[in-house]
Amino acid sequence: MKHANSGSRLLHIPAKPRKSILSILESLKISPIYKWVYDTADKDSFVSSEKAIKELGWKPVHSNFDALSSTYDWYLGEGKIMAQQFGTGHRVAWKQGILRVVKYFF
Repeated sequence: MKHANSGSRLLHIPAKPRKSILSILESLKISPIYKWVYDTADKDSFVSSEKAIKELGWKPVHSNFDALSSTYDWYLGEGKIMAQQFGTGHRVAWKQGILRVVKYFF
């Protein structure tokens, strides 16, 4: 968010009440995300580069921040052009559900 200079902010909501609220919203068919996303968002997830380092002698040259920032910058330039030329895998608009109401207040 800082790199993109978006002005966005993170809002921390503890996992248990967040999951309960999103479960209720999902049962009402107004959840902005589906169960797998909100059920696993608080779980640690990582990809290990240990095997590539050990077996291939590979060494990372970019930090996570640098890699994400450069990917974001690439998407703003070439990525959007490629998406216009070749399309994307996302063909269906995201159903915002309750976010439409929340966005009104923020």
